[in-house]
Amino acid sequence: MSAGISKGGSDIHRGKDKRILIAAVAVIVVVVVVLSVLYIVPALKSKNSDVVMGQYMKISNSDLLSNNTSAIYFISWYGCPYGADNSWVLYDLINSTKNISGDVVLHTSAPFDFYNNTPALLFLGSSGMGSYGMNTTFSLGGVSFNFESFYMYNQTLTGTVKNTPINSTDLTSVGLSELKATLPLAIYNTAMKYQTQVKLQNYSKPIADVEGHLVTMEIITGPNGAFVHFGFMFQPDGVIRTGPFDTSQGNYGDPMSSSYVFSHYKNMTGINSGKESLIDILTTVNAACLP
Repeated sequence: MSAGISKGGSDIHRGKDKRILIAAVAVIVVVVVVLSVLYIVPALKSKNSDVVMGQYMKISNSDLLSNNTSAIYFISWYGCPYGADNSWVLYDLINSTKNISGDVVLHTSAPFDFYNNTPALLFLGSSGMGSYGMNTTFSLGGVSFNFESFYMYNQTLTGTVKNTPINSTDLTSVGLSELKATLPLAIYNTAMKYQTQVKLQNYSKPIADVEGHLVTMEIITGPNGAFVHFGFMFQPDGVIRTGPFDTSQGNYGDPMSSSYVFSHYKNMTGINSGKESLIDILTTVNAACLP
């Protein structure tokens, strides 16, 4: 009898241990699922998240070029209002480290686009109008950054910067061909992905399909990661354009002259704030330039 009782007790203990084991496994499974939802799924989603205008979007935790180079790629077209706006931030940053006044051309955005005739600078180097862009280097916190501008289309979106005609239905494909022929492959692939594959926020299609052509973007890369940016680096209203404004009704105010902005940009808060935001991103992609 006692042996039977001993055996039964052993079975009871084994059953209890089994239930404890099952409960522990269940807890582990729940924890793994929760962590997946909280961390893994959002991480995967962030790699394919929508393009958001006016925000720096982190796309990588490492250097796109795989050589620890720190760089800004400014992709635009001669008449783009976003490119016009952003040119002042980029100039404010680079020119504060070295004199590049001889490498820019005073310009305005296209008269037919929204924020028409916005004052602008074109980064063309010594070649001037008709050039695809320029390359230079600048130093931030002792770290060297490459800067490369590249313009895909002319002022009127009717051709390349050399005024080789482009049919309106071919603007995207020709723009991609121009980029592929000029930029490092990793930069081209990044531009192609976020221009033509990742959908624009609040739309069901990518920004190139929404606009009918490739648009201004910045690609910023360094040993600690990479970002892309679309849209304005600062809101031009009240900074380089004067009011009144009612953008919902298509009233974007009146543009200041490019020469006036060129003489006063250092004292324009919007441009200065845009510069500081850009510096934050540069110190993120290369922590070595932190003070």
